[in-house]
Amino acid sequence: MATEQRQILCQAVREDGVWTDMPDDYAVLMARIARDPTAIGILGFSHLDQNREPIQAATIDGVAPTYPSIGAWRYPLARPFFDYVGKSPVNVIPGLAGFVREFVSERTAGADRHLVDKGLAPAPPSSLRLERAKALARAGSPR
Repeated sequence: MATEQRQILCQAVREDGVWTDMPDDYAVLMARIARDPTAIGILGFSHLDQNREPIQAATIDGVAPTYPSIGAWRYPLARPFFDYVGKSPVNVIPGLAGFVREFVSERTAGADRHLVDKGLAPAPPSSLRLERAKALARAGSPR
């Protein structure tokens, strides 16, 4: 099959009733997945992590979704979390620079910290240092 044909097929959403878009209410999605043992749901890791009794994760190419496999980009469905902040708003919006500094702080973004509590996998230390340096360059030092 040609690459272009494959891309079209892989990006198409089924319209035969097999695929169902769910509302943003994850409780509905979790109940539906738990009720049907053949159902497959695509959801964030935090929802899996908080609901391991009624559902189980799918491995992809032998890799299970775990904090280490997601944080190291080994799990094929891992995706980054982006928090975009423009230079002007940091200098204009009260508290935004402090928010940026806190968001990349060790106590928030480091391993076993607040973001992990919310289901986000921590970035490897080298990546976190790089992103922290960029964020702090934009937000400046605390006054």
